[in-house]
Amino acid sequence: MRRHLTLLAAAGALLGLTAVDAANTAEAQQISPLRHVISASAAEAASYTVVNPESAPMPIQVKVVRRVGDKPDQVEPAPDDFLIFPPQALIQPGKSQVFRAQYKGSGVASDLDRYFIVFTKVPVAVSGSGGGVGLNFAYNIYLDVKP
Repeated sequence: MRRHLTLLAAAGALLGLTAVDAANTAEAQQISPLRHVISASAAEAASYTVVNPESAPMPIQVKVVRRVGDKPDQVEPAPDDFLIFPPQALIQPGKSQVFRAQYKGSGVASDLDRYFIVFTKVPVAVSGSGGGVGLNFAYNIYLDVKP
């Protein structure tokens, strides 16, 4: 049992060092703005720019979730509330992509409706890699719809 715990501790230390090294060498994508407020009564859209500072192409997928509680982790899918264009993209190194979120609601909001636009960096298998630790990043960006 003791040997099993020692092996687990060594594996954890190795993974920790790998994660620290990856964090020091990789640059994160840049997304702006971090918050939008749009009107339900106008044909208004929110635009977001994602920049890829990395040296490899970066696949991004976008979806919308509705915030249903007071805590940021209380969400439900809201695929029918917005039209996202493009819903996914492959951003080349050093380039940027603009994403638009068009509100499709009824045009009448009784109160402030709160959403997250979720940008997910899609993991892609690299041919010839011998393994390692893969990280999947998702960024929740605030989008509020006012009456």
